[in-house]
Amino acid sequence: MFAGIALAAYAPGTVSYILWPDSRWMVLIGLVTGQIMMVMLVYGTVQALRGEKVSVSACLSKGLRRFGVALVASILAGIGTGLAFLLLVLPGFVVITMWSLVVPVVTIEQQGILASLPRSAFLTRGRRWRIFGALVACILLAAVILMVAAVIAVLLERTTNLYSTGPAIMTEARVVLSIIHAYFTCLLATLYYFLRREKEGIDVDHVARAFD
Repeated sequence: MFAGIALAAYAPGTVSYILWPDSRWMVLIGLVTGQIMMVMLVYGTVQALRGEKVSVSACLSKGLRRFGVALVASILAGIGTGLAFLLLVLPGFVVITMWSLVVPVVTIEQQGILASLPRSAFLTRGRRWRIFGALVACILLAAVILMVAAVIAVLLERTTNLYSTGPAIMTEARVVLSIIHAYFTCLLATLYYFLRREKEGIDVDHVARAFD
């Protein structure tokens, strides 16, 4: 189901590319739909950790309550990370890890935009190398999946004209990226829960009460 949510979230961007390949709105559409997917999957992941059944409608209704705040907080975190990379490579990676839990914090704890950044930093403090390793592992897995998808596309292109057009290749790429993005979001939500359990001694039911 989580993969289906991700595919649905990426669908508007894919359709926009097919209809208007040179549109300047592609980045904005991708940012908005990607953020909608993240807040939905954060809720879905918490419910799955509780052993509860998760529905698309519940993910949509519960997750979208914090969509606007999560979007702005993610943009601020992205700007801060970009500035850190401009200063030096190492601080950029530190900031990425430090603020990696901004969306779960905003969605679950209902923290404000500015409060979510130090809260994420607090939760990750002392465990950033482990978090960074998990993020790197996720990125490496994504790279392998993308390479396999590229090989499949090349092999199919040799036998059929299906992949000889830009829209077809773009559609395949977005399908793969949507699944990777879904996995990444679930990973962040799971890390958030385990860090809170470790640092604050709470269980998953306590975390999920934010959505009740």
